[in-house]
Amino acid sequence: MVKRTKWQHLVITAALIAAGIGVTTSHPATPAQAASAPVTQQAAPAMTPQRFVGQIVYVPGYGVNLMQSPGPNATWTGKKLAHGTTWQVYGYSDVAGQRYYNVGASQWVSGQYLKDKASLPTTPTNGVATITYVAGYGIAVFKGPSSTSGVTGKTLKTGTSWKVSGSQTVNGKTWYHLGGDQWIDGQHIVVSGLKYRGNVRLNVSMIKQRPELPNGCEITAVTMMVNYAGNPVSKMTLAAEMPRHPSNPNLGYIGNPAGYGITIFHQH
Repeated sequence: MVKRTKWQHLVITAALIAAGIGVTTSHPATPAQAASAPVTQQAAPAMTPQRFVGQIVYVPGYGVNLMQSPGPNATWTGKKLAHGTTWQVYGYSDVAGQRYYNVGASQWVSGQYLKDKASLPTTPTNGVATITYVAGYGIAVFKGPSSTSGVTGKTLKTGTSWKVSGSQTVNGKTWYHLGGDQWIDGQHIVVSGLKYRGNVRLNVSMIKQRPELPNGCEITAVTMMVNYAGNPVSKMTLAAEMPRHPSNPNLGYIGNPAGYGITIFHQH
């Protein structure tokens, strides 16, 4: 047997390792080596997929903590979700008898403060919604009363009318229900045919909108009211003074009342 020095043994070992050949020894692991072994951590609770639009139900003016993981001892992200705001939910995990909802990535909120938006009360609203967007275009139909709820793939063309059965106000914006999982943004529509209390019938003289103003029913009605109030003026004069806007009826008439036009819902 060839005797090798300690130095020769180290050189051979290094060469074998470089060549990809494993080298084993019969020496037991030292306490320091044993302590450096990886520690197996407890797996996080599995998330069950579930998609819906949730709304924070807490105290007006306050919010609930957004956590980094599900569970009562999870780390706080430093963010709060305000009461009344809505969020897309992607799944849930049950920890210690409590449900937690995932609202994207490592973001969780307690189920006792987040409720399915569809299960919350809807205000009955029976009327007809006319789409008042840009001429030649349309608006998307959403699956819930929120822009984060996802679209159905349907588009309602500008100028068309649809029956609505309910409404919900989310984050200061009103959404109208078309039935099923179909909702539209209230800022792009005008709802007519609603029933109001305290209606009074007035003896107002009739003014015809045609033939001069085929799409000028709004300004013709205004002309009738102005004349009834004792200020004689023609519908054409008021039509010329009526504010105009390319897409927002709250700011002016969309189109031309003497030709192709939609509506106006000016508030001044």
